[in-house]
Amino acid sequence: MNFKKYLILIFILINYISINCFGQKSPERPKLVIGIVVDGLQQQHLNLLWDNLLPNGLKRIAEQGRTFNDAQYNILSFGNITDIATLMTGSVPRYNGITGSLFFNRKTHNFENILSDNEQTGIGTDLKLSAKRLLSTTFTDELKMAVPSSRIFAIAVNPEEAVMLGGHTADAAVWIDDAIRWSSTTYYNYGLPKAADEMNYGSYFNNFIFSIWKPLKSIDKYLNKPTNEAAISGFRYDMRFRNEGDRKVSDFKNSPAVNTVITDLAIRLIEDQKLGKQSNSPDVLLLQYTVHQANEYSSALNSAEKEDMYYRLDNDIASLLEKIDKTVGLANTLIFVTGNQTGSHSPKELKNNNIPSGVFNPKRSMSLLNLYLMAIFGNKSWIEGYFANNIYLNREIINENKLKISDVQQSVADFMTEFSGVEDAFTATQITTMSGEDNLIRNSYNKLTGGDVLITLLPGWQEVDENDKPVSASKSINYSVPIYFFGWNVSKHKTDATVFVTDLAPTICSLLNIPKPNTSIGKVLF
Repeated sequence: MNFKKYLILIFILINYISINCFGQKSPERPKLVIGIVVDGLQQQHLNLLWDNLLPNGLKRIAEQGRTFNDAQYNILSFGNITDIATLMTGSVPRYNGITGSLFFNRKTHNFENILSDNEQTGIGTDLKLSAKRLLSTTFTDELKMAVPSSRIFAIAVNPEEAVMLGGHTADAAVWIDDAIRWSSTTYYNYGLPKAADEMNYGSYFNNFIFSIWKPLKSIDKYLNKPTNEAAISGFRYDMRFRNEGDRKVSDFKNSPAVNTVITDLAIRLIEDQKLGKQSNSPDVLLLQYTVHQANEYSSALNSAEKEDMYYRLDNDIASLLEKIDKTVGLANTLIFVTGNQTGSHSPKELKNNNIPSGVFNPKRSMSLLNLYLMAIFGNKSWIEGYFANNIYLNREIINENKLKISDVQQSVADFMTEFSGVEDAFTATQITTMSGEDNLIRNSYNKLTGGDVLITLLPGWQEVDENDKPVSASKSINYSVPIYFFGWNVSKHKTDATVFVTDLAPTICSLLNIPKPNTSIGKVLF
């Protein structure tokens, strides 16, 4: 073979390598991902309100996208922070470490905020928070590691939800502080976005704090009419006379105004940050909304106010979709909507209807438990603490008295099953040997933050704190939420088959062509 033929062969080989190795196109991805988590969202509520919803809001997402009507939470209910961690990691507390808003620090012998981090500084708040105790990666963490130029922002009503949405690698995570202003933490490099900072000045928030909440639509269109004849035209809450202390914060955070404020910041971030304008680097905007009212004793759709929360949220989502369509294009945007676990009926509501129910007061129960242990093992303080169904023993005293921890744990479990409202009690040893990814108790327990004994409550029973505020629930919980996918590469489809919320994160990762979170137990839905 002559020299000319060698040159031709070398040229062909180089061209082949460059085409197949260096010239391949990057995987196709959406330009923008919008994630919406609605506190209190229930599929049955949407079914009841369907005819009154806007054609370009929630109904548009549900009708034109892929709908999973029955997505189950495969964990016990320990609050929004645990639910959102489960959604974002595709995992459960057993692996991701987020077992509730508080954890018992055995080194300091105190309960601490699970997000507390003294190495950080609050921005517009005294809170010092980070996601360092979130043991797993989230789908946004995986995106950031796969595509570092992607930008990730999270907006939520409360700090715990904001940090769980933001994960470890968000550019910024912001929430509404108790002073009713946007706040954040230095844990995220971007700090408080300019758009949020601008909203903190002037009269922006005051316009909502001192507003009047009345029906969005004619009251005749509401399924639930006011029963008071004086309120025949609807309801009316003059926020100017409800703006004192904690009530002011609670009323604002449990009113339609909070959703409008979140939507406003979301739209401003899309504009200011030019989200979705990068080439093959998807940006992510995660939002938490609510349809809960202040002092709500039932999650049923049984009031005009509850309906109005949905209608106004529907308006906000329609405005958000319109903005996305004008800037990025809905065809270039992947959107998902889901919710968290919601109490189906409160003990008060069940009692009013002659249905067995009750309230579990841990303070009194722990006092009796310690007296029982003193009678068996000696006059010592055997109980160190209790939170969200978890009982923590004083292991130092147990070791000093040369007792087997398993024996004391079993004595506690045996005694707790005698209490009214307690269905069962499990020792840490029993829990860690349970099997099955659908085992709610095993899934909800983490050895780093869990107690020595975990109790479960009977249906209709609810744990409350010293201020009678609900902490967690057992079987009085709606584990099922809808999941909607809409927009980029999503075809119209509806299924009533049961799936798990842990399937959300790996499905998003599959659509983004990135690895799924490192402790994900979910499957790809489509």
